Amino acid sequence: MNIGAKIRFLRKEKKVTQEELAEYLHISSQAVSKWETGASSPDIDLLPKLAIFFGTSLDRLLDFDQSQVDAAVEALVAESGRGGNDPAASEAFLRKSLEKYPNNDLLLTCILEDMQEQNADRSRSAEIIEVGERILACTKDDELKIDVLRIMAETYHGMSEQAMAEYYLAKIPGLHF
Repeated sequence: MNIGAKIRFLRKEKKVTQEELAEYLHISSQAVSKWETGASSPDIDLLPKLAIFFGTSLDRLLDFDQSQVDAAVEALVAESGRGGNDPAASEAFLRKSLEKYPNNDLLLTCILEDMQEQNADRSRSAEIIEVGERILACTKDDELKIDVLRIMAETYHGMSEQAMAEYYLAKIPGLHF
């Protein structure tokens, strides 16, 4: 459902007119009409006011469902062939998936793990560290964070940078050792 259709649905559900909604938002009723017909969209500044008016979340107003995104990403990870004999193919597939879901921490972590599998000669260590830091900066998932910290420690250990390896190991809670 597009934003205009959603506004129309919520407005009808609340039993208010376009004029009443427009008055609340301090805009013209023609603007509301244009939204509802798809001729235009509300300014981003109005989205929180619309959510408040309708007593809903921005996610519901915009028809965003994180669980659907999570399920789609998990399906892509399963489709990637991870854990098989070709981590390079898995990595390439996941990188392509990252175009649709940029900065998704699960995709990035799976890419990182595939990169680590291909790093026997240590030629990708700098790239692994870069991706690891990117994940650590964005993830709120403790399990993924622990996996990344472990990979970072192993990578630095392989580069004979023990102080950095110990730095990342120290960030892993003792419960996981």
